Amino acid sequence: MEIKVKILSTCDDCDGQAYLPSAKGIDSIGEEYQRYLPCPTCNGSGQAGKWISLHELQKLLNAHVCPHEHVSQIGSFHSLNMIAKRV
Repeated sequence: MEIKVKILSTCDDCDGQAYLPSAKGIDSIGEEYQRYLPCPTCNGSGQAGKWISLHELQKLLNAHVCPHEHVSQIGSFHSLNMIAKRV
């Protein structure tokens, strides 16, 4: 049995934008404009629930504590910082 927790994440359908283009409209002076409707998946919040394992939650929490960890392809921000201090 695997324990999972539900988190709020960016909605995959609207990519966190909350509203999606629906149709073109014409305003009172005859100019065309884009009309939008709330995303049907997240109901216009831009967020959707997602079930993740405790291991994935731990990764998210660690990334939140140290946002530099996954920035560099080689090493991490902290290791590069330590190299700069030695020079």
